[in-house]
Amino acid sequence: MICDFLDIERPATTNVPLPDGAGSPLISRNIDYAANVLCVLSFISCGDWGTEAGHVLGLLGLPNKTTMGPKSFATVEASIGLIIQQLANDVVYKRNLVEEVRLCLGDKVNNDGALLFDLWQQGNLPDDQWPEITCSGDM
Repeated sequence: MICDFLDIERPATTNVPLPDGAGSPLISRNIDYAANVLCVLSFISCGDWGTEAGHVLGLLGLPNKTTMGPKSFATVEASIGLIIQQLANDVVYKRNLVEEVRLCLGDKVNNDGALLFDLWQQGNLPDDQWPEITCSGDM
């Protein structure tokens, strides 16, 4: 049974690398990797984990309910974890922090005429000259 709410067409083949110990890629499985990734991401984003994901799959009559909690959740999470970390670093550091420091420091220069922002980016700005940025977060 496949969920009618997902607009996913199963590919004929896949080149998703399986983690060590995941078994043979030649074995026909009753799971849909893309749907499992979306399931895991949704539960990570709201702070829940495999047990809760398994319960929801069971309530919806979807496959993988008995293995989601003890094995599948961690397997999928391990395979996408590095990508999530890279994306988070890109969003938090490259897009937000750098832009906020640029706005905070503006065109300020040191005694030698070097832009403080450029020095900060190069890692050469003394700690006592770092900008104080007000921010919030929701973990």
